[in-house]
Amino acid sequence: MVPVSHAVESWTGDPWKGDSWEGDSWDGSNFKWEGDSWSEDGWTGDATEGTEAANGEGWNGQKWESQPWYMRGWNGGNGFTGDSWQENGWNSDGSHTGDNWSYPGWAGAASKGDGWNESGFQGSNPWNQNGYQGGDPWSEGGYAGDPFSNQGFAGAGYSGGAWQEAGSSGAGAFSGPDGYTPPERFYDSNEFKETKFVTDKLITGTANFVHEGLNDGFSSEKTGLHLTDLFVSGAKLQTGDHWAYDMYDMTSTAKDGYDKVSKLESLRKAEVVREITTRSAFRANQISNTSKVQQYASIIKDSAGQVSRNMDISNVSGTWSKMGALSKFNFVTSGVNAGISAYKTGASFSDAVNTFNSDATGTEKTVAAAKVGTNFGETLMSAGGVAAAVPGGQAVGAGLAAAGAGVFVVSKGVELVAKNKEKIAATAKKATDTVKKAASKGWKKVKGWFS
Repeated sequence: MVPVSHAVESWTGDPWKGDSWEGDSWDGSNFKWEGDSWSEDGWTGDATEGTEAANGEGWNGQKWESQPWYMRGWNGGNGFTGDSWQENGWNSDGSHTGDNWSYPGWAGAASKGDGWNESGFQGSNPWNQNGYQGGDPWSEGGYAGDPFSNQGFAGAGYSGGAWQEAGSSGAGAFSGPDGYTPPERFYDSNEFKETKFVTDKLITGTANFVHEGLNDGFSSEKTGLHLTDLFVSGAKLQTGDHWAYDMYDMTSTAKDGYDKVSKLESLRKAEVVREITTRSAFRANQISNTSKVQQYASIIKDSAGQVSRNMDISNVSGTWSKMGALSKFNFVTSGVNAGISAYKTGASFSDAVNTFNSDATGTEKTVAAAKVGTNFGETLMSAGGVAAAVPGGQAVGAGLAAAGAGVFVVSKGVELVAKNKEKIAATAKKATDTVKKAASKGWKKVKGWFS
């Protein structure tokens, strides 16, 4: 191999010599194209064989041909020949020959030319046939001229105004075949029940419990009753109404009523002692010979007079200032409860009237009447709380509360029995059967001793 430095040698020779190029630069601006522009005749041809816009020769090839209605497939082969109405299936040897309208289903056995004359129609007017009889279906039985005039509309069903009939009562509350359903009222709401629980049980009840405990001592009986009342009332608020809660209400209210009667008895005895010690022997003999009922009536009357004087417009300010904080609170809460209970009494009385005027069952009517008594009993008890909070009103307050408790217990008992009479009857029957079985076994056993 030859080294690169030896393989490439520098160029040697004479340099190029000559004259430099001289001349005008090329300018083609003066050159123009000359000649005749191209022209040719437009395309011409028949419109049926080409478009006029083409202006030229039309289509000169083979024309497309096909068999029309009279060719194969219609008149030349299978299918129809000539007139389709004359072919097999119509006027040939098929099911129809001649005029297809003359065949069964049209003018044949089924319809005989006029469909309205066939069985099921038998005339030119279907409204004249059996089931309508007169050309006007509204004139037939079940309509009698105007369906809105019959029972269920403006007749016996509603008498023109549906809201005025049993089941509406005009005010929107509903009553139907099952009786009257009272409308929803404010004291039925959960919010009202929760507020009443907090106010009556947690605050007022606990405050009175503590006040009595500080004065008379906290006995285990009173403590247990108060805690039980809080527990049951709270459970009722969460789970809703139940016959067990009704039983508890009856029992606790009866206990309250008994306590109020005991309070009234203590006031009677104190009044007798006062009369005996401050009056003459003749007056003492009169008091001792007076019946307890008359004595109760006397002290209640005196107490009511004192409450009336203390709550007179001229004395109410002084009376209010003499009342303690707890008495004032009891006065207000009892007054509110009395107003609500009075409203419930009026509402339940209205419901009872509507129930008795409806198609309600005997049980529903009994329950409706019992609720009036229950609410009225609550009203009397709340009014007793108001009176007892006023100085000098302890006797009349105890009397009202005791009377209200009695009305409440009796009414609630009637309501409870009416609602649960089937359960009570089943329980009684079960108990009776148990006794019968036990007696039968006992008799057989005794009989066996002597056999």
